[in-house]
Amino acid sequence: MTSSMIYADKPYNISDPELIERGYFRLDIGGDYTKNNDHKEFVKIPDFGARFGLGLVEIGVHFSGVYINDTESYEDYDRGDLYISTKFSILCERKLLPCISILSEVKVPTAANQRKIGTDETDYFLKFLAMKRFENSRINIEAGLEVLGDPETNQSQNDGFIYGIMGEYNLTNNFRAAAEFYGDFIEGRRNTAFISGILLYKLKNNFEIYAGGRKGLNRKTDDWGCYLGLGYSFDINNLLECSSNFESDLN
Repeated sequence: MTSSMIYADKPYNISDPELIERGYFRLDIGGDYTKNNDHKEFVKIPDFGARFGLGLVEIGVHFSGVYINDTESYEDYDRGDLYISTKFSILCERKLLPCISILSEVKVPTAANQRKIGTDETDYFLKFLAMKRFENSRINIEAGLEVLGDPETNQSQNDGFIYGIMGEYNLTNNFRAAAEFYGDFIEGRRNTAFISGILLYKLKNNFEIYAGGRKGLNRKTDDWGCYLGLGYSFDINNLLECSSNFESDLN
């Protein structure tokens, strides 16, 4: 596997409860570096994500190319796994109530276990997400289930628990900082725990640049990792309107 944890839905390491606005695309592209306790290195380049808002529903995909370098002098670069997600809005944020949503996600085994990048297994995730805003900050909470295959032990299913909490603070109108604690647990198989820090800066024209670092808290967790990315949000209706105007000018 590329890592003992799933890193998706950037710029954060846990899933964001807030949905993309109706008619908007959010594109993220960057790179992600991970070093585990066996001194194996994984580099995701490119690390690509896309989300589209449909109102009360958001559709997302996440895909990476993965470079691996391990202590046995094994080195390779190949496609990673494809993640497809659907996020549903359950409750919009109000004065005293948080924003609540549910995310269902499936990992399609496009990466090969033989090349040490994938697991050749289809995995499923179901996450409960909540968010509450304050004057200059917000808190996100994630809790859910994961159903993972395990080809190395010939187990068709491993049921695990996912958890996480994030705090984000607005330093200025365009500059934000966030801290996270998150992990997953499978009885007798896995117990990962991370802390991470993220800096985000909003540029003009809906561009956002961000950088993050993470540190594992026990021997069963990847040692450390970091990532850098660029996000861009745009209204597809405006894009179609510009395209239509351009065709009219040509005619």
